[in-house]
Amino acid sequence: MITKPLDQVTAADIAELCAQGGAYEGLTLEFKRELPGRDGRADPWLAGGDFTPYARDHLFREIVAFANAQGGTLALGIAETNDRPARAATVMPIPRVHDLAARLEDAARACIEPPLGSLHVQGVVTDGADAGVVLFRTVASPFGPHRVASGGHVFIRRGSSSVQMTMREIQDLTLDLARGADRLERVFLGRASAFNDWLRSSAVEHGDFRVTAVPLAPLPQIVRVSDQPEVPFRAAHRALWDGAAEQVLEVPMRTFRTRPILRGERRSGDDEERFAFQLDVLDSGVVDFWFRRLFAPEQQIHLHIGAMLAAYLGVLQLTDWLRGLAGAPEWEFAIELELNGLSAPTPVGQVHLRSLVIHVFGGTIQVPDAMLGFTVLPTR
Repeated sequence: MITKPLDQVTAADIAELCAQGGAYEGLTLEFKRELPGRDGRADPWLAGGDFTPYARDHLFREIVAFANAQGGTLALGIAETNDRPARAATVMPIPRVHDLAARLEDAARACIEPPLGSLHVQGVVTDGADAGVVLFRTVASPFGPHRVASGGHVFIRRGSSSVQMTMREIQDLTLDLARGADRLERVFLGRASAFNDWLRSSAVEHGDFRVTAVPLAPLPQIVRVSDQPEVPFRAAHRALWDGAAEQVLEVPMRTFRTRPILRGERRSGDDEERFAFQLDVLDSGVVDFWFRRLFAPEQQIHLHIGAMLAAYLGVLQLTDWLRGLAGAPEWEFAIELELNGLSAPTPVGQVHLRSLVIHVFGGTIQVPDAMLGFTVLPTR
């Protein structure tokens, strides 16, 4: 099974699937030799044409089956053995693989109901200039049950097969997904309540924020945070503002204490005259960062935008780290940002940010050129 993000998969990774007897198909992995053809006929794509609706819908049936179960990866362009379960046998390169990936990803938006936002499609060249394998990957979707619009039936992955669901199974899945949404809301409410209890423990005026990330569905593998050498929270990030020199966005947390907590780890620190913070990283995938900046009575409480952005990016980095530990690089998280007790150093209104480039994870995040507005609330 390939656990890398799809855009990092190489031809060598594809070859590894077929090595040493071949990877087995199963609950989260499926191989297809070629685009499915009606009555055994070759799909026109192989001769330079377009793929047929028949081929498209048969592929999407496998995708929605993964989305309605635990998520999974479909590799198109790999022949499988006749064993049960089947194993990857050899790569059978498909022409114009990047074009095919882009067209199928576009088609999925119109053909899968409700839309499957978690679907990633990537072409990987394994032969010549443009022939190779198309990889499809989705996580377990909290927005299903999903179906292929043209067929009307709902499929789910069971073992190494995709099977049609009964009406009773569809109803049960719908109820389970509703419970999952309730679970997400309960987690956020619980973290918000604990955060406000933490704030009330301080008798000093403060401006503060909370950044909480929660996986939309339980992680597919158990993560033991306390077993890791270090929780890699990055407190500082380089930023480029329009028309200004490079700056550093940073949460002031150079000195801190780390201790295990129930099913996770906590990092905390404070400067009694300036700030206090707490970071919880839990085995469930929840990441929760709390921060308060302390102010003297004569000072005006205000939003420290640099610290807030740095904390937000640090939490995003930790969700990537947790995805890696769980072997689920595209697993989806919901992120909640809470601001409390803030007033503006200028009249109450909007604090605007212009176009911003932030360097993080060894790459670049580009905030769109449109103005970003942060509503500033009166002091409580």
